[in-house]
This record gives sequence, structure tokens and C-alpha cells, in this order.
Amino acid sequence: LRTSKILIVSDNDDIFSMMKSFINDTLTETLVLSSDIGNDALEIIETEDIDVVLIDLSKSKLDGFEICKKIKDDQHLSDIPVGLITTMDELKVNRIKALEYGAETLIIRPIDENDFIAQIRALIKIRIKNIEKRKEKQELIDSIKSDHTLIEAIFDSIPGYLYVYDEEGKLIKWNKKHETMTGYSSDELSQMTMDKWFDSEDMIKVNKTIQKVFNEGYGEIEANLILKNRDKMFVRSSGSPLVLNNRKYFAGIGLDITEQKRI
Repeated sequence: LRTSKILIVSDNDDIFSMMKSFINDTLTETLVLSSDIGNDALEIIETEDIDVVLIDLSKSKLDGFEICKKIKDDQHLSDIPVGLITTMDELKVNRIKALEYGAETLIIRPIDENDFIAQIRALIKIRIKNIEKRKEKQELIDSIKSDHTLIEAIFDSIPGYLYVYDEEGKLIKWNKKHETMTGYSSDELSQMTMDKWFDSEDMIKVNKTIQKVFNEGYGEIEANLILKNRDKMFVRSSGSPLVLNNRKYFAGIGLDITEQKRI
């Protein structure tokens, strides 16, 4: 069972001792730490893996709202729940500021032990949920990265060059073989358009095939692909339509059939 760590930021020793006593009496699997200086508090939060932060707004050394803001503005700390400790006289104005600064709750002085412990339990539950969400998000990111690596490996294993063009005829995606077979670098391919690959006669056939792809769902053509060194490679290219985010693309594979054609 993971020990929950609670940081109390206050320069009032009586308030700290009382809250620590309430927590230790009821929440035995909890470690209470203290800080009376804002910068020290932020350092403790980062180094000690704090789960809940309680900030006394009556403290004089640093504005408690500024500490809360720094926590909530830091992407690595923002999911740590913050409770702000205020007096009844300042409750109305501090409640509005607490919402603005992203605090999860307000703890009213004088502190009622039962209400205080209920709030601490709620903040710990929020922290546990946030940790679970962060873990799930990281697992999703890792899964996407893994899937992306697998897809890239499959793309690079295809016995030909893979391509994806947009409706304007701009090359937006390709595999490594596209570079090795044509002689163009990745930067150069990112600037390529369909018309740069074929002479005018073949380009007429290519345009007709592209229209067939969008109209019928598939198209295939044999033509001379112009390489970077100006040699020509006789290729058989096939294409299918692709729709992403309401934009149309066409994707396909090109195979070098120069030797087959010669034979």
C-alpha cells in the first residue's frame, strides 16, 4: 500500500501541529511534511512526490495563492490537489480566488476535525484518480508509439515504394524505399509533387488513373518514373483513395518492373 504524503505550508506552528495530529490519529498510512517558505515548498513537492498540498493563506512569508498557481501551472505538478486554509471572515473573497487559481477545496478555520479528515480523504482520492489517469495516458502514448514503430517497420519492408498524395498532388508520406529507389532525400521528397515524376505523355495517363482511383476506388498504371539522376525506372503503381479529417488523399505502392519489361 502506497503511503500518501501531505505537505502543509504554514508558518503557524500551532496550525501545523493541530492538522498533523488530526491526520496521524486517523490516517495512519500518511506521512505529513511541513514548509514555511514558498520556494522550499515547491522543492519538497518535486523531490518528495507529494500527494496533497495544504496551504495556509494567513501565512506572511509568501502569498499562498502564488504557491497554488505555481503548482497548477507546472505540467508535472498540476494534478496534485491543493487545499487552501482560510478563516470564515475571508471565506467569500478567498473562495472566488481559489477557483481562479485552481485549488480543489477550502478548509475553514477554526478547523473541525471530522470535516477536515473528510476533506483530506477526498483530496487523496483525487490524487489516486489523477495518478491512474496519468498512468493510462502514458500507457496509451507508449502503445501508440509501439504501433507507430510497427507500422513504420511494415512500410519499410514493402517490396516497393509506398506513397500518399493529397488532392493537390503533393507527396506527404513515403517509406524508406522511396528514397533509396528514386535517389531523393527525405527533405527533397517532402517538396515533390506528382508532375515532377513523369514526362507530359505519362502524366496524362497518371491523371486519368488518379481520377479512376477517386471515382472507382482503385487504379493501376505502368509508366516511366523519372529518378533524381534523370534516369527512368519503369514502374507499376497502384492506388486507393484515403479520407482523413474530411480531406481526400490517395495511397499506393510502386514496383520496379524495368527488368520484367525488358525481358
